Amino acid sequence: MNKHIVNKQINNKDYFAIFLFKIIVFFMVFDGIRDALVISSYISPIKDLSVFLLFFYALIKFKFKTNLKKNLYSISLLIFSTSIPTYIFYLFWSNDTGRYISSEYSIYARYLMFPILIYLFLNYEKLTGTNIINLVNYFLKLVVLFVIITPILYFMEPSFLKEDFKQWGRLGVGYPTMDAQVLLFALSLLLFLRKLDFKNMILIWIVTVGILMQNTGTGYVTLILLLAYWLYKTNNRNRLILIVNFGVTIGVFFSVFILINYEIFSIFFTLMQNKLYSIFTGSQDISQQIREEQFIQLKNHVSNIFEYLYGIGFKIYVENQYYFMFIGLGYVGLLYFCIFLFVNFVYGFLIRKKDSSILLISTTIFALTSYTLVSLYLFPIEVMYAFGIGLSKHLYDKRVNNDCN
Repeated sequence: MNKHIVNKQINNKDYFAIFLFKIIVFFMVFDGIRDALVISSYISPIKDLSVFLLFFYALIKFKFKTNLKKNLYSISLLIFSTSIPTYIFYLFWSNDTGRYISSEYSIYARYLMFPILIYLFLNYEKLTGTNIINLVNYFLKLVVLFVIITPILYFMEPSFLKEDFKQWGRLGVGYPTMDAQVLLFALSLLLFLRKLDFKNMILIWIVTVGILMQNTGTGYVTLILLLAYWLYKTNNRNRLILIVNFGVTIGVFFSVFILINYEIFSIFFTLMQNKLYSIFTGSQDISQQIREEQFIQLKNHVSNIFEYLYGIGFKIYVENQYYFMFIGLGYVGLLYFCIFLFVNFVYGFLIRKKDSSILLISTTIFALTSYTLVSLYLFPIEVMYAFGIGLSKHLYDKRVNNDCN
């Protein structure tokens, strides 16, 4: 691990705050599996309650002060937060399109939760009295556990899972596209924060297998970009080690998969071929076509200049965050969202040497995820990006402090 990243106690530990952060990160990893459980609806409120409880605890602990420095991290948070009044308006008025992602109140809660999550992760070390690398290590352990139990649950089909938990061509138990992006965030932490030693190569192998099991186009695009960027930044020795490791990983994964169940593998491989063909030829696969059709149908509900500017509210359904922002909050909401991502991307690029590229990578993963998912509705994706922003800030501060000493 880099010298400026030290795993040490900062102040007196706050075990209550640590506990709540661990619950939040637990659901970041396992929320897809949670959704596949028969008792899913009973467990789901725990994650939201943990966030709001931690937020109010932070306000009390900080004596209702923001406790944020005037920097681009807080500016990007402010940019997103200033759009909140726009969509609060739709609590009282919205155009009903007949199909929703969820109840509009649930969506509003998610949008309110996102800046709260960013605020909490930006203040992680002040809240908990521990180094944020402790949370990174905890997250990576959960990811390994997730990858191990996923195929077990998939093939055993236990009774506590819903009957329709499987998706065609995937080996996932939860929400494959969402889970793949969380795993890719874990892979980025392994590649950019840790040395390429034997232990971490095993972890990279495990996480890569988990990504392959999800078998998603978004995951493959993100993986290709992530690896290309890492290979560009590293040395020839590390390039050779990683290329060999990935070759072995893919070979072993396919070989074991064929031996376990060739019929399921053939379906899996067919979908993989379709996804990769779509990526390398630039053609639309069936998933992308469905999203385009959803968007075209929703545009018919936008009928005047006010709705083009401010949207028609959240009683809509389209699996694309950019389309969702445009239809739901109009050009104004979409502009806020894009400025927020642009500021973080540019700032991430500028500080990439001081935060190990974490903000740049996190923003890229989130932006790609938003093309195929409503990322601001999905708890794991919100937490992932907030985690990345907070981690970037803490790494940056440590590097700057070390450079000054």
